[in-house]
Amino acid sequence: NSTGATIEFSVRLSFFHSALFKYLLVFLAIVVLLVLIRFIKAVRWAGKKSAASSRSPLEEEKSEDHLKKLLYLVEVEKIYRDEDLSLSGMATKLGVPTYYLSQLLNEKVGKNFHDFLNSHRIDEACKRLADKAEKHVNILQIAIDAGFNSKVSFNRVFKKYTGTTPSQYRKKHL
Repeated sequence: NSTGATIEFSVRLSFFHSALFKYLLVFLAIVVLLVLIRFIKAVRWAGKKSAASSRSPLEEEKSEDHLKKLLYLVEVEKIYRDEDLSLSGMATKLGVPTYYLSQLLNEKVGKNFHDFLNSHRIDEACKRLADKAEKHVNILQIAIDAGFNSKVSFNRVFKKYTGTTPSQYRKKHL
């Protein structure tokens, strides 16, 4: 055969050899790299945050002094009676930064600011509700004198701490 026979055929490349596949690989590599960088930053930030929170900003001796001053303000001066008292206001009276007072309450007292304040307010309310000399005083007046600014919040917090309503508590103790 002098002319020869020809057969035409074409080989289709697989998807793995296409340009689209190569672009997808590059895109996937960039996404993985970005996620990895973000993860590493998050781990470093969490490590710095935990290291900062594990150190007390003031040494132990000073924290004991601040705790004594705080207890004096609460037990003697009864600053919890101020219905507008805030964490920053109490920190100012104590002469410490707000974050430090919060840490002091959490670590030394075992309560957050609102629980600390409310426990003292409820203690005073309970004493007055059980006092026979004050049985003529309106319950709402006792709540306001203790530092609560509404009857609803007083009743809610009172029931949370004592398990009864203020009127039930009064009846039980008089």
